Amino acid sequence: METNIEKNVRTLIGRKNPESVLIHSDLMQGFAVEFKRGGKEKFIADHCDKLSQLFGNSSIYQPTFNYKFLPERKTDVRNRRSEVGVLSEYFRKNIAEWYTRDPVFSFSGKGPYTYNEPIKTSGLEIDPFDNTSFFHYLYVQDALLFHYGSEFKHSTILHYIERKLGTVVYRYDKIFEGIVVDGEEEIAVRYKYHVRPWGKHLDYDWDKIIADLVNAGILYMEEEGNTRICFCSIREMTDFLFEKMSANPLYSLDKETLDWVTPALDKLGRAFTISDFE
Repeated sequence: METNIEKNVRTLIGRKNPESVLIHSDLMQGFAVEFKRGGKEKFIADHCDKLSQLFGNSSIYQPTFNYKFLPERKTDVRNRRSEVGVLSEYFRKNIAEWYTRDPVFSFSGKGPYTYNEPIKTSGLEIDPFDNTSFFHYLYVQDALLFHYGSEFKHSTILHYIERKLGTVVYRYDKIFEGIVVDGEEEIAVRYKYHVRPWGKHLDYDWDKIIADLVNAGILYMEEEGNTRICFCSIREMTDFLFEKMSANPLYSLDKETLDWVTPALDKLGRAFTISDFE
């Protein structure tokens, strides 16, 4: 039996009728699903069933991010576990029909695979947030960003918006060289990682960002009991925040970050570089 929040979300999703959806998840605050002792696998499967029913024929993508490439400099894309939730790992192993090769920000999906994967031959420099990335593919598709129990502040796609801006004064790039293993293939890559200043606090003013998106009619938020759902068009969100951050390069930062970033940038008279911190 559907709860009120499930009915409300179903109605809103039906109006949008997305062709594709990216799901970030935290099952503890997803739709109400009964958990029985020893039934963890069924518990996760039941959540997957609810999401499949909600999105019908839409292509479904889930993040399968794994950060071990950064210290180990090697990753096996067919066997690495998702480090961003039990639902995404279950989806990767049991439901997904394809996966991307990105060493860190990888995705798996169910539905047509039309993404032009950039990691094909050795020697490439890979940027996980540029216009060859899966994040850009989501933007072009105008996929729906759907937070199923997870908080909106876990939206990694904000880094894609930062990359679209060109130079972000409060971050800098760091190159990690390593190997991507896919079956019998071993592909050497130079991974361009968009990092925060080493040893410094850097976070975003999520309350302001969320309020601005809600007030603009872009972000929808529904809560009932332990269930928390929020979603938006990736293209609408990106375009809106791109405009905000173009007008004010420090728009997204929280007060604690601004308190040290602003005087540091004023003193330097330029954007941060890796030599400033490492």
